[in-house]
Amino acid sequence: MMASAFTAGKGKAEYSYNGFLKRVKRLETLQDTSMPDPTRELRYILDLTRPYDNLLMTEGSQNQSFVWGNELLMAEGEKPFGYLQDHLGSPVRLVGGENDEVMAFDEFGVPVVGAGNMHQPFGFTRYQSDEISGLYYAQARYFDPATLRMISEDTHWNPGNMIFGDLPGNYFVPDIDAIMQSANLYVYCGNNSISFYDLAGNNRQRTTVANQPSNNPRAVNNRNPLSYGQSSDPSLANDLRNFNLFNTDTSAVKTAKYISAYKGQVVIKHDLAWPNRPGSFGAMFLQNENLRLFDGQELEDLIRHEYGHFLQLMGLGTSKYIAGILLPSAIIGEFLDYNTYYSMPWEIIADILGGVNRQNYNYLPFSELIGVLYHMGLSNNPFAALEVILALLAGGGECP
Repeated sequence: MMASAFTAGKGKAEYSYNGFLKRVKRLETLQDTSMPDPTRELRYILDLTRPYDNLLMTEGSQNQSFVWGNELLMAEGEKPFGYLQDHLGSPVRLVGGENDEVMAFDEFGVPVVGAGNMHQPFGFTRYQSDEISGLYYAQARYFDPATLRMISEDTHWNPGNMIFGDLPGNYFVPDIDAIMQSANLYVYCGNNSISFYDLAGNNRQRTTVANQPSNNPRAVNNRNPLSYGQSSDPSLANDLRNFNLFNTDTSAVKTAKYISAYKGQVVIKHDLAWPNRPGSFGAMFLQNENLRLFDGQELEDLIRHEYGHFLQLMGLGTSKYIAGILLPSAIIGEFLDYNTYYSMPWEIIADILGGVNRQNYNYLPFSELIGVLYHMGLSNNPFAALEVILALLAGGGECP
């Protein structure tokens, strides 16, 4: 968590936290020489049973207590006032006596009306605003409205939920919300701050307005991995609805535009300039433009070949796969013709394990034998040759 902040012309702020990493004190030293005492200390009394919306009272330079219902209701102190809020929970008006004023923020929290409010702590989505740092305290992290980003990584995401999300029992249908949010650990609400907010700093939630029933067939419900209505391309929604991790039909991979699977391996299809060559490292990566060069049996063999690389990764482990297959393929692949490249020992083993119909290719002499020996030496296991020979017999095809 941020311990201190300094901004030229404003001053320095120091922050203290309790054992639950919740902020309990802010000490500011202002650079305003006109003030008799440039030091301001604010202590926070919290409801530790709540992960957010937990500020009960402030003591020190500002003595206030706050009343909560389902949302922030009012502030009590020397001059009490109530809160009116928008659909994100941002205060838009302070109602009551001398403190009656209007506030407004742009879509990412930059104050556009009522900036510099000093008699209450809440700003965009009820985050606590800091004058010196220019940041919002968002419980788990700090949010910078100037860059539209959190200033530290989102600790919520890990390899266990960054593809399939947090829905219990969902291990087969990718969650587009989880994929988009975990792809950039600093992004705020997937760059959609109109429909989402994040009160805890690591748990994006859909607003009540966005969750209202809609006649739009592409409207989505929060955390439902089978509904993907915010995508501007219906092909992505179609891919995710048809996703089957244990698909064995290469035609499903061919027809998908963005994501599919083949025999337990996730297939990512993309339109990026790089990587332009088919590749396999955990997932299978296929560039749509590159795939247009293949058709019929060639495209089916390509998918099976990359799946063979996936089996190599599973059998050899990451380090041996990188050293013995991934790096050699990347280094020399650009310099070899088609037949020579697929005669390389690591490539021909991928053909054999993936079940490619090898009769269609002109491999170099003894390439299968060399491939078996290479695979056996790389795995440091003499029985690895048996695995390849069995795959060779099961996959059909004959030695050239």
